[in-house]
Amino acid sequence: MKLPSLRQLCCVFVFAGVAAHPTRAAEPAATVYNVRAFGATGDGKTIDSSAINRAIDAAAAAGGGQVLLPPGNYLSYTIRLKSNIDLHLERGATLIAADQPAAGQPGYDPHEPNRFSDLVYQDFGHGHWQNSLIWGENLDHISITGMGTIWGRGLLRNGGETQGQGNKSIALKLCKNVDLRDFSVLQGGWFVLLATGVDNMTISNIKVDTNRDGFDIDCCRNVRISDCTINSPLDDAIVLKSSYGLGYARSTDNVTITGCQVSGYTMGTFFDGTYQVPANGGGTGRIKFGTESNGGFRNITISNCILVYCNGLAIESVDGAIIEDVTISNIAMEHISNPPIFVRLGARMRGPEGIPVGVIRRLNINNVVVGYGASRAASIISGIPGHPVEDISLSNIRILYTGGDGPAGVVLPNASAEQTAAANLLAIETVALRTAVANARNALTAASLSAPNDKAGLTAKAQTLAAADQALAAARAVGFAKLQGAANKLNAEQKTALVAANGSPAAAPPAAGGAGRTGGRGTGLPAAGSDPFGVPELEDVYPEPTMFGNLPAYGLYLRHVRDLSMDHVDLSLTKSEYRPPIMMYDVTGAHFEHMRVQAAAGVPVFMLNKVTDFSTEKFTGLADLHRDKVDHESIFGTGLPAPGSTYKVAAPAENVPESANIPIRPSPRPL
Repeated sequence: MKLPSLRQLCCVFVFAGVAAHPTRAAEPAATVYNVRAFGATGDGKTIDSSAINRAIDAAAAAGGGQVLLPPGNYLSYTIRLKSNIDLHLERGATLIAADQPAAGQPGYDPHEPNRFSDLVYQDFGHGHWQNSLIWGENLDHISITGMGTIWGRGLLRNGGETQGQGNKSIALKLCKNVDLRDFSVLQGGWFVLLATGVDNMTISNIKVDTNRDGFDIDCCRNVRISDCTINSPLDDAIVLKSSYGLGYARSTDNVTITGCQVSGYTMGTFFDGTYQVPANGGGTGRIKFGTESNGGFRNITISNCILVYCNGLAIESVDGAIIEDVTISNIAMEHISNPPIFVRLGARMRGPEGIPVGVIRRLNINNVVVGYGASRAASIISGIPGHPVEDISLSNIRILYTGGDGPAGVVLPNASAEQTAAANLLAIETVALRTAVANARNALTAASLSAPNDKAGLTAKAQTLAAADQALAAARAVGFAKLQGAANKLNAEQKTALVAANGSPAAAPPAAGGAGRTGGRGTGLPAAGSDPFGVPELEDVYPEPTMFGNLPAYGLYLRHVRDLSMDHVDLSLTKSEYRPPIMMYDVTGAHFEHMRVQAAAGVPVFMLNKVTDFSTEKFTGLADLHRDKVDHESIFGTGLPAPGSTYKVAAPAENVPESANIPIRPSPRPL
């Protein structure tokens, strides 16, 4: 008997599989509801939202379908999604948010009541969804797709408290099984997307050029964001949040962000291809966790993303959130206007009473390269007193800082390099003493105003101020002696410059905490003041890396951290810099391996204060060392490259036609 061939057997198995699984047959094409058939004009002048909503209603009544916007300009107020609807914008279709209505005239849907939005747990924008161009609530299986464009021309970028005003492009609340794909958004208002309590959501291949937030993913679970480009110079590009807008704390869990680019070019210049950089060197445009952080963030991965002309990565818990099990990898950044890495555990506590300070733990950041990062505020990992950031790993990271943001005024006239380095080290070492003087003076002033009759208390505070003044004077004397021992003694001009640099007290830190200052209840304790390096704690304020001012380190500022591992980290600069690369305060368990840094002559690699279980291994320019406990120590290297010494300006591209450097001609915008 002739046996069947392998090809015949495969065919039998295939047909048998189809017969055995009839449900695998292709789904019938969705019924299409063309908005033109329901009265939409697409002329850019007539308000078409009523016609679009009629098409959605018809599709929903039939069990679902695709609501199609063919090429045209559809001026619109609010569009209300329903379950099982695909709102599809064909290539050439532009949905335009109509201008804000005149007083008393109909416009966007009214914002719904939400008593949790009226509290101070989050701002107005996060607590209302219906005052949007497109919104949906408690829906299942919805999508917005197509190669068309949403232009939020008439949307507000803040406010919207007046009924009839609109301030968001897309707002979704308590929905599930959501697909957003392929369209573009220009000028999206307060949020391009506010998704609150949305589960099983895919966001893919969306291009955004907007005037405030890009994607706000709030209290959502099982979210995939991929292959998106978001230009948002005035606020965050992709931001994970966990607010109290739903009336309860819900964590944002199981989120993947991959293959995306965020930027801070001037709005509109990303779409038109001119890529204009704002005067400040770059907008916000970052990837961020927080600031609204009531519920928590768990099981998050960010990979293969680009950040350009914007702020860096920000991971923030300030309202009691637990952030854990986060991995960030394969990130490229260039021209970063704030610290490339900002990890902050704070205690603003904008939420109900009884919630403890949050936690940040089990965070891995690896394979990151940064070109031209601003060094005025080094990369920061900081908890607050009594609440450290825990179990942090950084590996395979290269950061090229711009440099030159340190105490340039300390450079002495006609001084040697050794004198200049010593003068800058003196500035770093005395900043804490100057801050102590300022704190003591402020405490005495406050006490004299609040309790003028408390003679004993005033005397004690006056003695504290006198002691701080004496300590500062002694430190200056030691510093002058060190400088005079250098090759050239200080002349009068040099001494005047040194006194000018080190003689004025530090600026006072902000006043003690309270709801009026922070927008939250804070820790309920007096403000912590400043750390021994003179940097204020600011434990209960809105978290931004710039809130600390220019930091005394250019590379890494590590404070209130437990269990920190760094491996193959390279810190370099484009120009001279007299601050140390790494400063640490209140750190337990810090291990540095295979690292390279740049440091000026006479400037330490590490400045440590209250550090335990500290070690280095195969650290260029440092012997392997271990410290069980350090109260205060500066660790110097040998043979380290000077800041800026290894930087070379990139050569212009070769063999590139002249036309390659001409911006693409801008496309005409819709009417």
